[in-house]
Amino acid sequence: MPEEPLFHAAPEDRLDAALRQGTHRERVHDQFELSASPSVQGSPHLFLADGRNLRNPGIRFRWSAP
Repeated sequence: MPEEPLFHAAPEDRLDAALRQGTHRERVHDQFELSASPSVQGSPHLFLADGRNLRNPGIRFRWSAP
């Protein structure tokens, strides 16, 4: 009898199972490639479903070096 899916498992258990089984490996590599691209200008850099992107939302930057 096949194992029952982890529908009721904690999110970290589902993630652990998916990583061990390789079911989301392609998405991890896609996200890694995006993170290394010039599109990402800092951390965190949020890309929203509506097309907007926000670099370090809520944080203000200013140059303080001489």
